[in-house]
Amino acid sequence: YLFFALILLKKTFMYFLLVVGIKIDATSWMENFTKTTIKSLCNSEICGCERNSMHVDCVILDDGGFLLMSNRDEYTQQIGRFFGEIDPGLMRNLINMSLYAFNKS
Repeated sequence: YLFFALILLKKTFMYFLLVVGIKIDATSWMENFTKTTIKSLCNSEICGCERNSMHVDCVILDDGGFLLMSNRDEYTQQIGRFFGEIDPGLMRNLINMSLYAFNKS
């Protein structure tokens, strides 16, 4: 599910006008995601985001580090979970590269 809240700000008041949401079929979205990323002009290098590739992990994370999409079937049931719980090593690398920040709560 994806949700979006429409908020109206008037002086010191905040009004929630509505919330819009859609349910997305993860399998169909994954197929479109992997098809879109495949490059037809690849020679010997690894490129594209083939489904269940042994060489490339492709993930889409939101700004909080939660999994939205992956090219791996085993991640489908984990959509919506914090990626640091799914693949701690890769999440640590993303933090070390300053793509995400570590905030202890």
